[in-house]
Amino acid sequence: MESLIDKIVSNPDLLEKTSHVEFLSLIQSSLQLGDMSALKEVVNIHTGIYEYQKHGASWFKSKFPDNLWVLNFGTNDAKIAWDLVELNDGTKLTNSKNYKILNTFKHWVLACGDPIAHGGKLVTSKYIERKIQEVITIINGILLHSSYIDLANNHFVLANFDFFVSLFTKMVISGSTEGIYSHVENVRDYLINNIEKVSDREVQELKAKYPYLSVELIESEKTLNLTNEQRIKACCWLNSIGYYRKVKRFWAKGNGTILKEVIYKNRIIPRKIYLPTFPELWLEEEVLKTEYKPINYRNDSDESDYMKPATLSQYLVTLKYLYYVTEKKNVVEINTHELQKVDLGAIYDSFLDISKGRMRTQDPEFVLSLMRSNFEFIIEHQGSILESMLKVIKGLAVYRKLNPNGHNDWLKSTGQSLIEDDLIKLGVKSISKLEKGTVDKFIKLRANESLGELYTILVGNIGILIGATVARRGGEIQSQKPFGNLVPDVNPFENPEQEYWIKFNNEKSGVSIGSSHNKVEERPILHTLAGFIWKLEQFNKSLIEIGVSKEKEIGLLNSFSQNHSPMFIQLNKDRLGDTLDTVCDYFETPVYELSPGRYFRNYIRSHQLRRFFAMCFFWSSNDKDGMDTLRWMLGHTDLEHLYHYISESDTGGVLKG
Repeated sequence: MESLIDKIVSNPDLLEKTSHVEFLSLIQSSLQLGDMSALKEVVNIHTGIYEYQKHGASWFKSKFPDNLWVLNFGTNDAKIAWDLVELNDGTKLTNSKNYKILNTFKHWVLACGDPIAHGGKLVTSKYIERKIQEVITIINGILLHSSYIDLANNHFVLANFDFFVSLFTKMVISGSTEGIYSHVENVRDYLINNIEKVSDREVQELKAKYPYLSVELIESEKTLNLTNEQRIKACCWLNSIGYYRKVKRFWAKGNGTILKEVIYKNRIIPRKIYLPTFPELWLEEEVLKTEYKPINYRNDSDESDYMKPATLSQYLVTLKYLYYVTEKKNVVEINTHELQKVDLGAIYDSFLDISKGRMRTQDPEFVLSLMRSNFEFIIEHQGSILESMLKVIKGLAVYRKLNPNGHNDWLKSTGQSLIEDDLIKLGVKSISKLEKGTVDKFIKLRANESLGELYTILVGNIGILIGATVARRGGEIQSQKPFGNLVPDVNPFENPEQEYWIKFNNEKSGVSIGSSHNKVEERPILHTLAGFIWKLEQFNKSLIEIGVSKEKEIGLLNSFSQNHSPMFIQLNKDRLGDTLDTVCDYFETPVYELSPGRYFRNYIRSHQLRRFFAMCFFWSSNDKDGMDTLRWMLGHTDLEHLYHYISESDTGGVLKG
């Protein structure tokens, strides 16, 4: 048996041909002889531990002491330039005095692929690559706060529980990019430190060239909180450093790459990060897709924008790799007891404290008026719109098989004859949607000239009613299936007494601590709305049956474009927003002059409808258990977060009726 041990050590592939009896004997013999060499090969096959310790990571193409690391997880090399980072005392990270900090960061990166750090489990190269990106993200967060914690002198002494909870809380609220890099704060600080270098002559010249700089911005456009004078000087400074150039072309909104270079140079490990543009720094007003600029309530975030517990949990796993790092030589001292306390509960407790007052609900009268318009439009026009669209799409599908090109001519001629008579009387003149920049686009929209736009309005109306009466999140509305959303799945028009529920994937808001997967749940729905959904589902089934759409490409609510293939595609966040905007422009929701000569429209969003539902339910309920019922309807697990929904200044007079 001893010879078998030797054979396996020299050729581990023999393990695959070893019988069950031989394998048990191998274990017994190894234990008796105290020779674990063959069993190490068994463990190595399943974990890679010994291979990793002996030969290192296959994806790591450098040597540990190198100042430039090269990693490869596929076709392209990724690089980590340790020597491009400076600490808060002005010394390079690679300076000999900082060797413990550098070693800590390096071992942290290598831990991402070490089977020991993963409890002896094999992990894929894709997983390792993602973990390394997370490590670099957290390291950059530490580097950007190096002055605050005096990283150069104190090392990780102040990188404690409070520090990491604060860092991760920012990520929950603002996402991993803004939460770590604090673009708003860093851009503002950079500009304030440089605008005094701008002369009055430069200010006057730029104002004369770009009149938009003299336009008075409203509060929601002032992300950087600059005064009018600071704003103009900031634009002058940015113009001098080439901020308004992109690939040798003028770029009125600015080029974030330029700012990223000057702000973060030598402060972080270089990596691809997106730095957004800011309305305060635009030289020209943007071309709108909507009729008016939208009213944006500052800090009015959709809870679906918050980092999900599943994502945050992965970052916490990455943080805990520091346990593994503490066992290495020549690293900084790390208080693992402090790290142990950094968990989901601590971060979301902090999140709830910070997020108080962030939520803003639309005026109840505005929402109720809009809902009335939604109901009336659907009741009157849904049948004709869907029947006309289906006839046109069927005819177009046949035409396209014979004539792959020229379908626009067919739509203008033959397709027009397939539209229902009542829609022709309503004003429909074409099937195509109104393109951006169309002359009198919004007049034509409200004159019902486009069947494609009427379909968009129909879809938007149903989305608004789902949000306002079932309190579903935007992501939950977007992810609804093309059919089969009703429980029971039977025709509401043939079952007038039947109570209906709607199925959805509970998106689990960022403030709900629970399982990471989206659980399928059901909530009661109005019978009338169930009928609207049923009709739309039958239309979606027809699209699939005639081969125009694939089931995986569409949802319950879809966008339509005659020029795209496929013509129907499931709504995502941006397309849902565009659809709701079209509804508001069609029904001419209120417009306000918020600065001289500048008008803004009240455009609705799904998270505002969700809050409207919460306020409406709260003020109309006399049930002592109403809060638990409301929490169940919303899909929350945290009562404190629910309280933030209903603790606004509105006293509920309108909602009480």
